[in-house]
Amino acid sequence: MLVDRDAGGTATLAAEVGDQAFPVPVDLTHDGAVDTIVDSTIEHWGRVDVLVNNAGTSAHGPLVDVPREVLEREIAVHVTIPFLLIQRVARPMITAGYGRIINISSVASLIGPLDLSPYGVAKTGLNGVTRAAATELAQHGITVNALALGPIATDLLRSTWPPDQLAARAEHLPARRLGEVDEVAHAVQFLCSPLSGFINGAVLPVDGGSVAAGAYMVEQYRRWNAHS
Repeated sequence: MLVDRDAGGTATLAAEVGDQAFPVPVDLTHDGAVDTIVDSTIEHWGRVDVLVNNAGTSAHGPLVDVPREVLEREIAVHVTIPFLLIQRVARPMITAGYGRIINISSVASLIGPLDLSPYGVAKTGLNGVTRAAATELAQHGITVNALALGPIATDLLRSTWPPDQLAARAEHLPARRLGEVDEVAHAVQFLCSPLSGFINGAVLPVDGGSVAAGAYMVEQYRRWNAHS
């Protein structure tokens, strides 16, 4: 099931994936979207085995300038909607005695991000949802884990950082490059498989060493020196 508010993009991706893909164009923030997604999945496939919460948005700017509505939208997209989706899919997963839930979090939830405070706050909340759901659902054969992504070469990241700063950001990572989408997919695939059955409630960095190196501090240091 491919869920996105961009109907054209969802249809294109479904065509690339093949006959096994089923597109559901819907805006997750709309009332009834959660039920639409899960009901469509069960109607089409008869069951729900895996949920990947990957919808995202990113508000950029200094903490003191963040409007309340921006903060509330970040929390809605990254915390409220994943919570409701987990709640909704958990019921058929409990009945089946099996399920895999993967939440796409961020290193911004593990180290203090610059100019991304609403995003960092919301992703931290998503980590909390991960641990709470993992604790309650484990007895039913359901695992719930999160991937804390570092800088990944996506359109969202490119829209957040100017090209020169993005290139410099990559050089600040121990890996000295941005992550690739396929590398995230491989981690998701592992957490979806029976091989990960005893991994539960984890927040796994997929970040080229960003958290280990405290990479955001490098950017803070650069800014301090630029204004000295």
